[in-house]
Amino acid sequence: MQKRQSAKLQREKGRARRRRRRIRNVGAISRSEVEASTVADPLCLNNGIYLLVRSYNYINILYSTISLLFSVFLFNRPSLSLFILKGKNYFCIVLAAAMSPWRIMMGMIKEKSIRIEKARHVFEAKEEYFIQNGAMLLEKQITCNQGRDTEPIKIFSAKEIQQATNNYDPNLILGSDIATVYKGMLDEREVAIKVKGPTIYCSTELMVDFFLQQVTIKQLISHKNVVRLYGCCLETKIPMLVLEFIRNGTLSDHLHGQRNKIPCQISWLDRVRIATETSYALCHHPTEMFLRHNNLVDYFVLKMRENCILQIVDDVVLSQGSNEDIQAFAELALRCLNNKGDERPSMREVTIELRRILQLVRSRDSKLSNEIGLALT
Repeated sequence: MQKRQSAKLQREKGRARRRRRRIRNVGAISRSEVEASTVADPLCLNNGIYLLVRSYNYINILYSTISLLFSVFLFNRPSLSLFILKGKNYFCIVLAAAMSPWRIMMGMIKEKSIRIEKARHVFEAKEEYFIQNGAMLLEKQITCNQGRDTEPIKIFSAKEIQQATNNYDPNLILGSDIATVYKGMLDEREVAIKVKGPTIYCSTELMVDFFLQQVTIKQLISHKNVVRLYGCCLETKIPMLVLEFIRNGTLSDHLHGQRNKIPCQISWLDRVRIATETSYALCHHPTEMFLRHNNLVDYFVLKMRENCILQIVDDVVLSQGSNEDIQAFAELALRCLNNKGDERPSMREVTIELRRILQLVRSRDSKLSNEIGLALT
């Protein structure tokens, strides 16, 4: 039993001597061995730790360090490499650990360059849109103004518009159709910001022309019943308008009730007056172009031909207006719906007819008020 234990002990001592002898005879690992170990060892690819064992042989240290850097840049991945460098009969082991600093640094530089490139493209696009839209606006102003004075407006940046609308918050939308109107704050006052709508009904060129035409026209008009233009933004593909914020609501709110919650308060007399004043403002518009809404026009024409127009009139209008006035109003609207331009009345003729209806309504209201006054006395 003792002989077996002593033999086992001798074998272990022999293994230890052979292991120490192999370590002394190991030289510097070549570049090819480093690259091979980097690819072959799966543990090396995951940990990202470099183990460096060096001695006083500075040439081997330099060569092994260069081999390590080449392996990192060549394969562009973290690696685990072990260098055992032979010294003058003795060696020293130094452990150095790092979590792939080269890869992290290169990734940060690449991400920063991508951000700079995107910002440069955005800036160039804004500059191009500003020059293009500004040139078109100047051309329209020269054509329409003809030397007349215009209302001064301010040019806002796209960043100011974005901040004013809280990054185009849907909760700030006042209305949306061919254009979306946001409520915002600019220059310490509430404004209405008109941008392109969610649905493009025509080409981009026509939308740009539409918005710039509004800027040109609103600069020439200064009236209490016309929304004032404060400024515009030319840094986007389709310009944006900054308008006066109207607190009293829209015409639709007064005709049908605000948000369908407040009952309508507008009288029949005011309805006719609004239509008359609107037609007077549109007298300069041509009547050759015709826009037809089939879902409404066909139904209206059918009721007119059946002499049942009173069936589709608002109950508020029926209670306030006379059948004669309503019928005259409907007949005028029917004439405006003719497909042929020569069969439609001009805006001047429409204005004259509406003024006649307005005078009838006013005379009838004054007569009714006089009768009520006599009855009360």
